Amino acid sequence: FVWVKAWRWRIIVCEQGYTPPSLHYLAALYAIGLYAGGITPGQSGDFIKAWYLRERGVPLGPGLLSILLDRLFDFVIWAVMAVLSLAAFIDVFPAETRGIVQLATIGFAAALLIATPGLMARAPREWALGLALPLLRGKLRAALERLRDQFAPLSLRFTPLLLLLLSTIGS
Repeated sequence: FVWVKAWRWRIIVCEQGYTPPSLHYLAALYAIGLYAGGITPGQSGDFIKAWYLRERGVPLGPGLLSILLDRLFDFVIWAVMAVLSLAAFIDVFPAETRGIVQLATIGFAAALLIATPGLMARAPREWALGLALPLLRGKLRAALERLRDQFAPLSLRFTPLLLLLLSTIGS
């Protein structure tokens, strides 16, 4: 499990144009992230991996983006599983709520399937940040603007996307 996820994360870091640490080191970081995520609210400790990755030559912004993309691939598989489960078990829900349950599940899955490639491609990511940044104030806006500068050159190609999805299914 950890090795497959570390391999997937390695593909993401490579696609960002950085030389990732060894698979062994990434697996250790993944284990650290799982532990830190388990003891922090909202699994936010998982992002500690970016600080360790920074020590190995990957800037913080791309490191955080690699973790976000890694998480999104997990969510994509969960979304597909949710839609399939909904199709199999729709009769469990009361008749009057089935429509809303179907709409919510399919809407969530569609949002993830759109958001994941959208974050990997530069133009949609810039468009979304262009909408969000004017709404934010203070330190959060400044932090996102700094990260936006680091994210600017990043985008993943289609072939690694397929590898990432296949590795997600395998884990």
